[in-house]
Amino acid sequence: GIREPTIYSENGRAMTAYHAVLLTNVIDAEYHHEENRFKHLDLSVQKLHSNKNIKMLLVEFEKFSTASKNISCDINYLDRYLELVKIMENIETDFSNGQISLSDKAIAETVSAKIFKQFIDENSNLKARYKNEIEEKFVDKYFCNFSLFQSTPDIWGLKQIFPILPLHRLNEQPTRKVRLHDLTCDSDGQINQYVEDDSVKTYISLHNFKSQEKYVLGLFLVGAYQEILGDLHNLFGDTNAVNIELNPDGGYQICEEEPGDTVEEVLSYVHIDTTKMRQNWLEKLDHMKVSGQTKDYVLKKLDTALKSNSYLN
Repeated sequence: GIREPTIYSENGRAMTAYHAVLLTNVIDAEYHHEENRFKHLDLSVQKLHSNKNIKMLLVEFEKFSTASKNISCDINYLDRYLELVKIMENIETDFSNGQISLSDKAIAETVSAKIFKQFIDENSNLKARYKNEIEEKFVDKYFCNFSLFQSTPDIWGLKQIFPILPLHRLNEQPTRKVRLHDLTCDSDGQINQYVEDDSVKTYISLHNFKSQEKYVLGLFLVGAYQEILGDLHNLFGDTNAVNIELNPDGGYQICEEEPGDTVEEVLSYVHIDTTKMRQNWLEKLDHMKVSGQTKDYVLKKLDTALKSNSYLN
């Protein structure tokens, strides 16, 4: 006996998101707790340290070193994990209070990372919650040539999750757990949720970064609101864009190319007069009494920079 409701639905994302993909290249990587960092530690010196928490940490390390050599040695992983977390919290407090040095703290973090790594390698029977906490400690940072706020603002504003895939080295197994960071100077300029193994995780599996090789990622389903919501955060403008049409034979053709914003265009949006900027540079060069050749070179570099894309070339 209840009257049928009037149903309204907004299908914009479902209908239009598929038509666009954002491509960005990885430009740098920051790895955490590499094995070679640990090989150069002099733990014999640290054993003489006066700080009780560092001593306790080394005791924990020796327990795990002994256990790894003796398979009959039984370890209560949960107790050991909670104890290690407590010790590291105390070391952090000691550092904040000026009781240990920065180098001591760095050594403590590296030693604890070695133990945490052993938790993962030995497939310890920890609860999923604690395993996730440990995995978080070994997530690398990959820096990408894009602005999250300009090209994917829904990630920051609405926690939207976009499928992300590498477009290179698809015949190789990805081995690194990675969190993506953009070019902006904000701590929010990172992606914290990914579709991974049929679930949502705080990292994505990618290949080892090689600075001499191109490595491009695709962010899919960005064709709904991203362009209209994007702003000029950190003065990153529109990206280059191309339209691609499929041919009847299964091939494709690039039918339209649209260049992104130049530095000069982005500056004009925030009311910076580049003509006046050029004049100021010219006056400063005249005041410095540099040669005509140097003056031409400097002004040409300025002009090239202003006419270039707002992203890294």
